[in-house]
Formats: sequence, C-alpha cells, structure tokens
Amino acid sequence: MKFVKVLSLILAGLLLAMCAVSCSGKKGQGTSTGNDTGEYTRAPVIKINLKIKNGDKVVYEKDDYEFVAQDGDTSPIKILDWYCAIDAKTAIKFSTNSEGGISEIGDMKAGTHDDGRYMFTMQINGTVVDKKMSEYQVQDGDDLWIVFTKL
Repeated sequence: MKFVKVLSLILAGLLLAMCAVSCSGKKGQGTSTGNDTGEYTRAPVIKINLKIKNGDKVVYEKDDYEFVAQDGDTSPIKILDWYCAIDAKTAIKFSTNSEGGISEIGDMKAGTHDDGRYMFTMQINGTVVDKKMSEYQVQDGDDLWIVFTKL
C-alpha cells in the first residue's frame, strides 16, 4: 500500500511539472506549419444605395447598404438575395428564374398579367444595364436600382 501512495505522489509531481513546462516559455511562438501567412483575409465589402421600384414609385430603399461578398460575388441577384433574406429579415419575398433574372420581389411578379407583361430591369447609377443580373458585378459606391416595369 505504501508503494501505491509513493507512486501516486510521483505521478502527481510529474503531472504538475509537465503543466508548468507547457505553460511557460515565450508567448505567441509556436510551431509553424509553413502554411500560415500571418494575415487575415476579409471578404470584400461594398457600400451601395439600393432601391427597388415599381415603375416610378420606390417600394424598398436602403442607402449606404453594406454588402459583404463572402464568395466575391457582388451581382445584383446575390445582393438582393442577401438583403431580402438577412437584412430585411425575410419580410420581402424574393425569387429568381432559371435564366438568372428576378421572378419575384414582394408582391411584384414578372410575367404576363391581365393588364400586360411585366419584368424587372436593372439600373446602375441611373443607366439601364442590359446584362444578366446574375453576371453583372456591382461596384463600391454604385446606385443599384431594380425596377419593376410594364413592357
């Protein structure tokens, strides 16, 4: 029984010694794997003025909207998807079509209705852009307008 007590005491002492050794030394110096660049890469952030319009009437507006492009995609589709799902707290229903365009924002739905055919167009800094909304990349400081118009 005395041998077990002595052995336990020795093991406890070794454990304390290992803890003391592992906690001492220079701070911040560890083993480098060679893969650490030492820099933190942030996702790009763009600040834009976002307007969603039904004809000439502004339905939704967000000035100085900061969009964090986690995957580097700053397309209007990505921005609207993020805005409607996260920042508007899903209060705005948003969906896209198979061609990379917008099919619905709120109660505005692209397509043929009783009084005509409707679609969403994109304007950057007041100029209509004739590109797919899923491919165009919005730049920092742009005014992005998504306009629901009758054809």
